[in-house]
Amino acid sequence: GDMGSAKTLGENENVVRIMSVHKSKGLEFPVVICCGLGKKFNLRDVQQDVLLHKELGLGPKFVDIEKRIYSETLPQLAIKRKMKLENLSEEMRILYVALTRAIDKLILIGSVRELEREAKKWMRGTTLFNLVKGQSYLDWICSALAKHRDGEIIRKLGKVSFTEVPTDYQEKSRWTINFLNKAHVYLRKAEKSEGSTEARLRLEEFKLDFEPKYKELIKTRFEWKYPNECDVGIPSKLAVSDIKKADAQNMGDIVFKIPFLVKKPDFIEGEKPFTKAEIGTIIHFVMQHLDLKNISSASQIQQQVEQMVTKELLTFEEAKVVNIDKISNFFKSSIGKRIIKSHKIYREAPFILKKMALEVINDLEDCKEELLIQGIIDCYFEEDEELVLVDYKTGHVFGGKIEFIIERYRTQMELYREALEKITGKKVKESYIYLFDIDKEVEIQ
Repeated sequence: GDMGSAKTLGENENVVRIMSVHKSKGLEFPVVICCGLGKKFNLRDVQQDVLLHKELGLGPKFVDIEKRIYSETLPQLAIKRKMKLENLSEEMRILYVALTRAIDKLILIGSVRELEREAKKWMRGTTLFNLVKGQSYLDWICSALAKHRDGEIIRKLGKVSFTEVPTDYQEKSRWTINFLNKAHVYLRKAEKSEGSTEARLRLEEFKLDFEPKYKELIKTRFEWKYPNECDVGIPSKLAVSDIKKADAQNMGDIVFKIPFLVKKPDFIEGEKPFTKAEIGTIIHFVMQHLDLKNISSASQIQQQVEQMVTKELLTFEEAKVVNIDKISNFFKSSIGKRIIKSHKIYREAPFILKKMALEVINDLEDCKEELLIQGIIDCYFEEDEELVLVDYKTGHVFGGKIEFIIERYRTQMELYREALEKITGKKVKESYIYLFDIDKEVEIQ
């Protein structure tokens, strides 16, 4: 059947209308309730990295590519200021519409945090500077009411009192200002509900102390500690090179390594000096790939390095930092000659060793967690059915303090020895560190 058409409401109908401020433009109502006045203005568009204005043009940030930083520019600051003023002007026009819709009564509602602090801010007045600093409609409204004859409650909160209200604020409007906290709101709701007397007493006598039966329960749960807390910060795998600096306090720095930032990509960097660590890596690479049957002279070693460049195993710049004489001196040393004589030589041998965390990381207590030790052995060879371990060091030996080097790398060499013996089932009879800086091998007892 014919359901009929929807009823068209006139302007004088006895109903409550819910609408936006924009929709209410041009209309009037006996009573207007305007809510949400404490919501901050939306100024996100002035926070962009690049600002664009129809009159002032483009306002980008300044970016320093080399230092990897950026900062605001004068054009950007000017555009940001202009856009903010324009946005606030539009907000003020919207507020004007909201405040002029009521015929008999206007009710304004907004919420703030730290009321006393806000009241002190409102006492600064309604100068252009303070209006621009305002963050919500409530800031603007209360800044005006702070000097109104009905605004004594705001002045008390702001700890400022006038003996006589300025004549500029003696207009005829009448305001009733109420500040309610959450407890007041709940109390009013309770008074209107059933059992209002009991509810009101309960709220008035409410204390923040926990009831004993819940206090212990909450305390137990919030103070609970994971029984294996010491295991949480332990990595599942640790490099041998990190063991010498591993303790319970700095495990986070070791586990979460942050690589150094490269200033420019390699393809636009051009020639650059290699770091000591990079030179060490290049030397290790050459030592790994040398044909030990053709190293009787420095020229043969030089020829092999040039072949590595031809085969694109090394770049030309990397080959230039290889000290051929140092490598030749290595194979002329006693340990170098022993390597050449051996029939079984292993270079750059990777390994993974399982250890108890207590044995590796300092200052750990009551920890039963295991971790994996990962490393690469530079060289080891067989001699009389036993093994000889050799590790290369390319760093500078300051003042010839070999004892310092021995103690620094003793733990590392012991782990290499333990890993080799477990993996091969053979005894490591000797362990050496070869110092390229002084062309000398040092035995680790």
